[in-house]
Parts: sequence; structure tokens; C-alpha cells
Amino acid sequence: MKQFANKGKNPTQGNGKATQGNGKTTRGNGKTSQGNGKTSQANAKTSKGKPLTDWDRYISKEAGVGKNTSKVKSKSTGAKKANKGSKTNAKVVAVKKPVIMNLFYMATEEYTCKQIVAPVVEEKGMEIQVWPELGIASIEFDESKSIDFQECEIESFDSDSDMEFVKEHGIKAIYEVTMDEAHKSKAANWFLSMIQTNGGFFCTDSDDFAPVYNKEELEKWR
Repeated sequence: MKQFANKGKNPTQGNGKATQGNGKTTRGNGKTSQGNGKTSQANAKTSKGKPLTDWDRYISKEAGVGKNTSKVKSKSTGAKKANKGSKTNAKVVAVKKPVIMNLFYMATEEYTCKQIVAPVVEEKGMEIQVWPELGIASIEFDESKSIDFQECEIESFDSDSDMEFVKEHGIKAIYEVTMDEAHKSKAANWFLSMIQTNGGFFCTDSDDFAPVYNKEELEKWR
């Protein structure tokens, strides 16, 4: 921090001490006093306009007061424009939602959940999971994808049309099947092996169970 020697002192006070010590100095200092008196008047006049002292000038210089900031503003404005432009160039990628198929596997014999998926041969990158106590089986593939089977009670189909369909086809085992429609090509071979070994067919969870997927229809999934 800079220090200023004249801060808080009046030069006329120091000349008063010199007056007592030397008469000649008094005369000389008398002139000086007059000169200082003019200086005091000048300072008094300028004080009304609040002039900058040396200390004020130093603070103003360090703080950068009075500098032209127009260049800084123009740069920030340009940055904003650039940001707006970058947003317009961003590509929007649409995420395709899965289409879930709700099916039934119906067989003319009583099968456990383990038995219905037993004909499916495990390949590299897939795994068959079975929970016999829950009546659930799952064919898992491609890390996070799966086709799920859950046992249903025939008595839960309580409408007349449903029971008529079940009796007409001699159904004794029903499994609810949930899968993504995008996986039809992979499911085709697995479903074909199931009906070729265990019999039965796949159908849709609809009022009339249509469409029905037998061997011919499943081959079209490939």
C-alpha cells in the first residue's frame, strides 16, 4: 500500500514552528504563508467539485474505473450468439418405444413351466431361467432382453366365449407370454421347437384369441 506524506497535515502548521526559531525565516515564511494561503483557497474551491486525491487516483487505477468495457461486452455477446447457433445444430434422436405383444401358449397336455421351455436349445448369448414354484420361465438374450412365460389357471377364463374356445381345442395348460414385437424373428425358432415337441399353439390375448400362431404363421416371423 502506498503512503502519502501530506495526508491529514496542514503545511501552514509546520511553518508556524519555524517562525518561533528565526525572525528572518519568519519573513520568508510569511511570504510562503501567503502563497500557502492561495493554495489553500485553490484547494478550498476545488474541494466543492470533489477532486480526486492521490489516494483516490490510486484506488481508481487499481480497480480499473474509467476503462472502456465495450470490447468485453461485445465478446460476451458474440459468445451468446455462438451458443444459440450450436443449439440449432444439435440433432434430435428419436427413441423408438417397444411394442409389447401379449400372447398365450396353449397346450393339450399339462406341462410345467420347465417342460414348456425344455425344447428350446440354449445358444451363446442366451439363458433360460425357470422358477417352478411360481410357474414362471424366461428366455433371456442380448443381455437385457427376454421373453417371459407365466402359468395361468384355466378357471380364470370365466367368460362363455373363452371357455368355449378352451373346450373346443381341448386345452389343459395355458401360459401367458410377454415379448417385444421386435424380437419375433428370434422367437420364431424357439416357439416352433416348443409346439413341435409339446404340441399346442400360440394365440393373441384378445376377445377371440385371434390371430392364432401355428407352425405356418410362426414361420413367417423368420
